[in-house]
Amino acid sequence: MANKTFFILGLGNQGNSYSKHWHNLGKMYAQYLQANISSYNAILAEKHITLKPFTLDCYMNESGQFLAQYAKSKGIKPENLILAFDDLDINFPLAKISPKTPKVHNGVTSVKQYFGTPVWNVRLGANSSDKAQKNEAKSYLLSPIPENLSNELTALFKAASDSLLTVL
Repeated sequence: MANKTFFILGLGNQGNSYSKHWHNLGKMYAQYLQANISSYNAILAEKHITLKPFTLDCYMNESGQFLAQYAKSKGIKPENLILAFDDLDINFPLAKISPKTPKVHNGVTSVKQYFGTPVWNVRLGANSSDKAQKNEAKSYLLSPIPENLSNELTALFKAASDSLLTVL
């Protein structure tokens, strides 16, 4: 049986100033996978799956344009793409693996517009505050994740990875 390759794009904003912000959960997840992929080797081999997590050096709203260029050079097709991103519709530290996307997410909209609809979405819960649901959502997403949530953040990424491997 031939291996099936999935490319996992972690959406986020470029630059160190955004690296630990809620809006960068997708990018942080892809980086987590890159660092921990060897811990999943046995199950990946059993399922004949290869995962290739990556990020793009752009702002969230430009993701589709950058992905279209990157995908062309790497031979990535929508049926082989998994998107990982922050989702205010889901409480932190929960995640959902789904073909569905949130109603409003500019990064996801950009990917759909310029590249196509990915096969799966890793929707990482970003809602940990009342501010997230009020008119302050933009400033909330562009704020740093509190340091005291680092253990929960790691647990979120591990749980999302375990769930993703269940559906693949």
